[in-house]
Amino acid sequence: MRLHTKIADIRKDTLHKLTTYLAKNHSQIVIEDLNVSGMMSNHKLAKAVADMSFYEFRRQLEYKCELLGC
Repeated sequence: MRLHTKIADIRKDTLHKLTTYLAKNHSQIVIEDLNVSGMMSNHKLAKAVADMSFYEFRRQLEYKCELLGC
């Protein structure tokens, strides 16, 4: 249980650092809508896609861009 929590915390920290870096250092950011449900149906990609947390990345990037004005 402690290992899972540690890994989850590392992923959250990395996501926060990446979105903060992008929002601070770029004036315009364009992201693509992906068919995540289609990628989840591919059993070879499903685990990697589930670990990526695309929605959280987009959510953080949107609010940080609004906050920092990019």
